[in-house]
Amino acid sequence: MAVAKKNGSTKSKTQQSNKTAATKNSTAQKKSAPQKTTAPKTKQKQPAANSMKAVKAQEDRRFWSYILFFFGIFELILTFVSGDGLWYKLHCLNRGLFGVGTFLFAPMIIYVSLMIASDRAHNTVVAKVVEGTVLMLLFSGIIQILQVGSVDGGSFWLKLKGLYDDGVKLRGGGIASAVIGWPLLAAFKRVGASIIIILVTLMFIMLLTNVTLPQLLKAISKPFVKGIQAVNEDRLERAAQTPEEKAEKKERIKRAVNKNARVDIAKFYPDDEPDTAPEAFYQVTDEENAVEKTEEIIDIDFPMHPVRTPVITADKLEETAKTTDNQELKRIIEKAIAKDNCENDGET
Repeated sequence: MAVAKKNGSTKSKTQQSNKTAATKNSTAQKKSAPQKTTAPKTKQKQPAANSMKAVKAQEDRRFWSYILFFFGIFELILTFVSGDGLWYKLHCLNRGLFGVGTFLFAPMIIYVSLMIASDRAHNTVVAKVVEGTVLMLLFSGIIQILQVGSVDGGSFWLKLKGLYDDGVKLRGGGIASAVIGWPLLAAFKRVGASIIIILVTLMFIMLLTNVTLPQLLKAISKPFVKGIQAVNEDRLERAAQTPEEKAEKKERIKRAVNKNARVDIAKFYPDDEPDTAPEAFYQVTDEENAVEKTEEIIDIDFPMHPVRTPVITADKLEETAKTTDNQELKRIIEKAIAKDNCENDGET
């Protein structure tokens, strides 16, 4: 009897455990059933929300790219056109703030607008804006240090006013140079500040362009390497030439030099006015040789004029003799002509 009671109790316990397990399974199925029905709904809602965010972000990008682009065009025109009225005041304000660096402000804004329009990442755009701002400040500092070399004024506000006035005249870097240029000038003076800001600018440009030191050294040494290679190639070519080729090359060089040589044409030009100096004519002392000397004077080979050929006749020679003050020459010519006439009469 005791054994039968024990068997009955164990059967009842197993039945109860089966019932509890079944109830747990049913409750688990009920809890899991709503999750199966709600999961597709959440998956459908997430793509729709993402698409709405993407469209909104794209619209914001387009809006700000338009704003910045046309503001850059406005700044570009304002930089070069002075105008009058309020436009002139804005023109002076633009130059007073950035000085010579104002010519970089408008291109930087246009560049940022194009980056925004090209769907670049937000962090990339912010990084480029920061880099452009630092580059402008460095450029303004360089102009202030190299062009002006000092910051004039007795107090802080007078120094700022001096920077503004110089910037309006495009002398210095304007108020923007007070960020980097002014502290360097105050600490290191002109020479030290120039060296430091040039090195910092070069380092910053290398960081912007991702240029490594080997690439920089290669770019600097490239012209020298090409020059050495050209010299070596020329030596090899000259060593490989035969004596005939060397002689021919020298002859070509001589012809080229003679062809390009300058010729003094002035010494071939005859004088515009007749030379009436006594030493320009032969000194005739013997009347018998007067005719021969006259013929020699007529037969002188004058240099040819490059434009016109001079024609020298006895009539022109007589006119030249008439214009001279040398009475002795006149007398000799008259005697020679008279003697010639007497000989002609004797023959007849």
